Amino acid sequence: MADAEIADDGGDESSRFEETDNRWWEIPTAYLERCSAPFCFLPPASMPYYLPAYMTWYLMTDGGRDFFSSESLIYDLSDPEHQGSLMPLLTPEQKAAIYAFLVYAKGAIADPYDMEYFDKALAGFQSETQLGAGPQG
Repeated sequence: MADAEIADDGGDESSRFEETDNRWWEIPTAYLERCSAPFCFLPPASMPYYLPAYMTWYLMTDGGRDFFSSESLIYDLSDPEHQGSLMPLLTPEQKAAIYAFLVYAKGAIADPYDMEYFDKALAGFQSETQLGAGPQG
């Protein structure tokens, strides 16, 4: 994500965060807040690593209301192109977790401005997980 942050900062190398083989829950919160549009610049293969950190951060900060990265997260999850790149990389459990996150965040903390994006993201992940589709007959 360091390269995504540098791209987001217009090539400013001073904002680089030294990535290691840390687990996603070890990513510093300040780093998540500082990189304002991470998913625009990340290769799809990196997203399964960073998504849990951003989803957890989003929930812990009441939707990250003071940070553009929260809007970027929901927007990118709603974008059909990003969904198409991401879905093949996720396990069924990861897809279900993202869907559950979207359902909760939309109902509990979403800004009314973001509802269109939540709806698009939910539709994409619902079709992939078959969650919320009702009982199978």
